[in-house]
Amino acid sequence: MLSSMILRIFTLSFALLTASCANGPPDGSPTEPSQADSPDFHGIGQEPGWLLDIHHGGPLVFEYAYGQKQLVVPAPEPQKVQPSGNILYRANAGEQDLQVTIMPSHCTDAMSGRPFDYTVTVTLDGKSFHGCGTRNPDQDWQPGNAATDPP
Repeated sequence: MLSSMILRIFTLSFALLTASCANGPPDGSPTEPSQADSPDFHGIGQEPGWLLDIHHGGPLVFEYAYGQKQLVVPAPEPQKVQPSGNILYRANAGEQDLQVTIMPSHCTDAMSGRPFDYTVTVTLDGKSFHGCGTRNPDQDWQPGNAATDPP
């Protein structure tokens, strides 16, 4: 069962990668990746597999259950928790309650071994998902930095 889930994640990742490497739209016009398309913050976790993308001034996207479920809400205003420096996001989508905690502490992804600068906990309706995260180096926003936190 675990190997079939890993195979599904790999297949989904490969399909997304292949789709993103297309030669452009059918009309032949050039395509350039837009900063607006790149999240300001990206989180990832395992067992079960999940992804989190936070777009400053845009959506907060949480994919979970190995990509089979998705919750998209407007990215709420972050709250900085003192003295820890943690960043907290809270949102409700209908009956669902979502909380994201970003902690400025080193983290290593359990599947890839890749190091990250942030530890992330996503709680959806009382169920917690643990993992790691990173900010987009091409964006100005950095979690926990009062000078660059979203207004």
